[in-house]
Amino acid sequence: MEECTPEEDAMLRQILKKHHELTDSPLASSLLETVSPLPMRRLQPRQLPCTIAQTWEPFLRQPGVPAATPPGSFPVKGAISEWQIAVGG
Repeated sequence: MEECTPEEDAMLRQILKKHHELTDSPLASSLLETVSPLPMRRLQPRQLPCTIAQTWEPFLRQPGVPAATPPGSFPVKGAISEWQIAVGG
């Protein structure tokens, strides 16, 4: 497991923002409220088949997905909360 890079964090925030716009998800909203790095880790094989940038590129070039926004640029609604992401739900 590896810590997410700042660039990966920004990309994940863009995906969460789009998810929130489409679903009005309260979990996505709480994840986007923080200015701290997302508490996520990257799981990867020992030998990468391609670069991280190549992995993300197909997702980020889809219509309607804006360029990555730097962490901390999302508005904070109320106090910053501790949160976690639920897998598969």
